[in-house]
Amino acid sequence: MNIRHIGILFMLCMLVLSSGCTKEVEVPYSERPDAAEENETKSPIPDENGDLEPLLYIEQSQENRTITVNANIPLNQDSVEEALKQTLQWKTRRIASEPHYSIKWMSSQVFAVRFDGLEAGEGVRFRLDDVKTISGRDFTVDGLAMYRNSVAFELSAPSQIVLLDVEHDSFELMDSTGASYVHPVLMMEGDKEQLQAIIYEKNGRYSIVQSDFREKQPINIPDHLNAVDSDLDYLNDYGYTPLFSDRLDKEQIYAVYGNRRLYALHWREGLSNKIYTAEKAVYGVAASPSGERIALLTASDDYNGPDADLLILDRSGKTLGNWPRAAYISHSDGVIIPYPLSWADEDTVIIPVTNREDFTQRAAFVSIDTGDKTPVPHTKLPSPIKSQLARFTGSELESMNLLPQPAGRWLAMQEASGIWLISVDGSILRWLGSGELLGWTDDGRIAIWESGADARMPTSRLYTHLSK
Repeated sequence: MNIRHIGILFMLCMLVLSSGCTKEVEVPYSERPDAAEENETKSPIPDENGDLEPLLYIEQSQENRTITVNANIPLNQDSVEEALKQTLQWKTRRIASEPHYSIKWMSSQVFAVRFDGLEAGEGVRFRLDDVKTISGRDFTVDGLAMYRNSVAFELSAPSQIVLLDVEHDSFELMDSTGASYVHPVLMMEGDKEQLQAIIYEKNGRYSIVQSDFREKQPINIPDHLNAVDSDLDYLNDYGYTPLFSDRLDKEQIYAVYGNRRLYALHWREGLSNKIYTAEKAVYGVAASPSGERIALLTASDDYNGPDADLLILDRSGKTLGNWPRAAYISHSDGVIIPYPLSWADEDTVIIPVTNREDFTQRAAFVSIDTGDKTPVPHTKLPSPIKSQLARFTGSELESMNLLPQPAGRWLAMQEASGIWLISVDGSILRWLGSGELLGWTDDGRIAIWESGADARMPTSRLYTHLSK
């Protein structure tokens, strides 16, 4: 053994001895540098009178079908019963169903609500803002935390499309296992357009759901369309290669690949015809009712910002019109998400125009003959209905999509808290749970996609198929 080896062994021995002699001393919590900050964050906030701010801590258990609520102040038990009675919404497949629940008190500050009889895909929603402490104070919260005491509880279910017949209180389910997104589309059948849907599957395949929502047909895509051109294509933030238009016919649909390349896709035969290559990233694509014109929304800037140009093409790819910075949806630069885009008629396109001050979602009509832009009237709920909804949600809702039943007495509304079914006279309001509102079928049923646990949903198409 040479001197070098002896030196290395000596150093190793010293390390072992020093580690064995070192005693790890735990610093008392109160002396830690971050202790004051943690205590300040976790401590209850006193009100003006020095009392604790009333706070509720809410936990959900899917396995036990139970919501457990822990308060930091003793509660008035009668007020809990009343809050549930006034705000409970029961998501079941049948409109006439009524909720069944029981309340168990573990202490004056802790109770559990158990919902028996819930099946997969069903759930409940309620608010606890009006629960009171024994001194009479409530738990109402304003500002950004206004939904803190709202509870939405749904039992997990596989991905499925629900067809709800609201007139006959019945439903049908279509299995969509493996779907990562379901996109509503319109297909011309006879002399009118029918609601259908495109299923984006996780295995990279796509299929069209027929108007009866019982059968689906595969979209046959040539292999070369899935090849990525690294010098031309853009990566996107919604996870899919194609961006399909919102209309199709029995043979053809328009699709954008790589957020640049526009094709006419003959989906039954698996053939394609390249129509156009955009200079910048494509945010949206829509076909006119006749299929003779195509609208594109493309990035206004090289950095893929929120502004979008409106481009109108004929089916050969010839440019018919171009309006710079026509559309806007607030998002970070460099993010590519699908923008809602549709045609109101053969001469009018509907584009998104998010308010740049309060970021509310709005839309505008654009005449492709004159370029004139006019706001789409924002459909407003009657005041009595808004007041009713506020009782269940805690605030006046910003409707993302309000769809009247064709020649019917119902409204279907999508907003932040989920989907609501509303009678036109406001006498019936029912929460239909979370999910994606696809629309009304021709026979008056609501089509809803319930995504399941593994779906990846891009930005909703908020302004689909509006008419002037």
